[in-house]
Amino acid sequence: MRIDACEDLASQLSAYASRKIASSGLPLDVALTRAEKGVRVKVDAGEWDFSQRGVAWVMKRTRQLLAATND
Repeated sequence: MRIDACEDLASQLSAYASRKIASSGLPLDVALTRAEKGVRVKVDAGEWDFSQRGVAWVMKRTRQLLAATND
């Protein structure tokens, strides 16, 4: 199901951003911006089948997951 793929990607991106923040001291907004840029590159190249709305949802969910782990 599509929502499962989006949730899975958000979970992977939040884990990735957390690792980058911890290992290199990147600020949260920079880590998220870089993650989103990477997602958009893959979508624009046709490697991943996500709509722009889907990308926006995934990034919003990634922020929510990161906020939950930082509380």
